[in-house]
Amino acid sequence: MINKTHLLIASIILLVFAVEKGFSIKCWECRSDSDPKCADPFDNSTLSITDCRQVEPKEHLPGVKATMCRKIRQKVHGEWRYFRSCAWMGEPGIEGDERFCLMRTGTYNIFMEYCTCNSKDGCNTGGKNNPKLLQIGLLCLLAVLIFSTIILSVNAIRCYQCSSQTDPKGIDNCGAYVKFNKTQNIAIECNSDESHMPGSFCMKVVQQGPRGFIWDGRWRQVIRRCASVADTGVTGVCNWGVYENGVYWEECYCAEDSCNNSTSIKVSMKFVFSLLIFITISKYLNS
Repeated sequence: MINKTHLLIASIILLVFAVEKGFSIKCWECRSDSDPKCADPFDNSTLSITDCRQVEPKEHLPGVKATMCRKIRQKVHGEWRYFRSCAWMGEPGIEGDERFCLMRTGTYNIFMEYCTCNSKDGCNTGGKNNPKLLQIGLLCLLAVLIFSTIILSVNAIRCYQCSSQTDPKGIDNCGAYVKFNKTQNIAIECNSDESHMPGSFCMKVVQQGPRGFIWDGRWRQVIRRCASVADTGVTGVCNWGVYENGVYWEECYCAEDSCNNSTSIKVSMKFVFSLLIFITISKYLNS
C-alpha cells in the first residue's frame, strides 16, 4: 500500500515538473520588418522555435524568467508590423483569458494589439483566439453525444421480419392487402440468431403492379426486414420508382424499434431532434 512518504515524494516530483514546464515555454521569435513570413498568416516553415530559458535575460528585469509568449501587431501610417517573442511580464491575455488581447490606439494613425499566452509551446502563432472557441468545443461534444446515443440505440434495434412471398396461400401476415397486424408479428432483434439477416436499422419494401395486372386490380408484395446499408444514404425517408414493366416500388428505412410496421415510415424523432439542436447552435455561433 502506498504510504504518505511515497505520496509526498510523488507530489514534489509533479510540482517540480509542473514548475519546470511553466518556466520552459517555447515561443516563436521573429519580426515582419526583417522576415515577411512573420506576418499573418504566419509561416514558420523556415523558423525554429525558441526555448525561452535560452533567451538572454532583460537588463532591467534581473532574475525574471520568461514564462509566456507574446505577439504584437502594430499599424503605423497604414503599414502593419508583426513581432513575436518570449514575454517576461504581465499575465496571459486579459485577466488570464487568452482569447482577448490588449489594444491601444494613438495619434498619427497608430494602432497596436498586444497578445500574450502560455497555454502551450508556440502559442503566439496566429491571430487572437476565437471568442467562441468554447462554444464550438461544446457543439462538437454535443454532436459526439448525440451520435453515440443514436448508434447505441440502433445497435440492438428490433424490426418486423416477414415477406408476403412466404405467407401461406390466402393469408396476408405481412400486410400486403390488409393493415399490418402487430399482434400477429413479433419484432426481432436484428443482431440475434432469430433474425433472417443482421442490420442496424429497419426496412420496408413495397412492390405494386399496374392496374388491371390481375383480377383485383393491383398485385402487391411487401417485405419487412433488417437492413445494413440504405440505398438512399439516410434513414427516415422513402425512395420510390417504377420498373420498366410498370411495377411500382418503394423502399423505406427507419432507425426506431418496430418502425417498419406502418403504411408509411415516420421520420426518426432522434434525427429531427438532433437536426434542430445543430441548427439552433449553429445560428447562435454565427450570430
